[in-house]
Amino acid sequence: PLVGGLLEDFHAVGLKSQRFDAIAHDQGFARLLKIAGKSSITCGLEGISPRMRKFLQKDLSEDELYRSLASIFRERQREIKVFLIATGREEEEDYAEFKIFLRRLREMWERAASRPRVVFSVTPLVRFPWTPLEFDDMPDPRELSRKAGFIKAAAVLAGFEFRGAAGIEEAWVSQVLVRARDRRVMDAVRAAQAKTGFVFRDVVTEEFHEALRKELADRHGDPDQF
Repeated sequence: PLVGGLLEDFHAVGLKSQRFDAIAHDQGFARLLKIAGKSSITCGLEGISPRMRKFLQKDLSEDELYRSLASIFRERQREIKVFLIATGREEEEDYAEFKIFLRRLREMWERAASRPRVVFSVTPLVRFPWTPLEFDDMPDPRELSRKAGFIKAAAVLAGFEFRGAAGIEEAWVSQVLVRARDRRVMDAVRAAQAKTGFVFRDVVTEEFHEALRKELADRHGDPDQF
């Protein structure tokens, strides 16, 4: 109702992203998005399997997921973007579930009247304060990078596109900053910034990431354990 009301008074209504469950429960919503001029739909699947979505507290059933995809395909969208989160806790059973999803999605795409671009992106999970996962351990960056790589490989092998989102370096630096409880952390950040001249523009650079790791190691020992 909100989108429909806005369209009566405005030439265009911009919507950054949508929810699979919202589209599943309102079959007219995908049509309304098309009327609003939305030819590219972005939805957050987040976890690659039902188990991972439960871990992330993403309330989305398999039925809702496939009903919403069917609704999107019916509206002949130009592009579908699917946002995923790499937690570092993915196991073989999760990858197997993800591959089943990719096969079903491919079948739906091949049967569709028009075949939109399907693009997957993955970002590493940052455990923010005041969230349910606040005290969950940050995985080893190399292990997290490897698991994000598996997700990318599965999507590409299924014939879909992949675009990188935030990198491992950015997730690791963000995790350090949001959990900082000791002023020596900021001393390390300032020292790394002074040595590299780093200013944030779109991404956290590998150079700053490595400099911060070294400064933390000098003050605290193993930066990952810290």
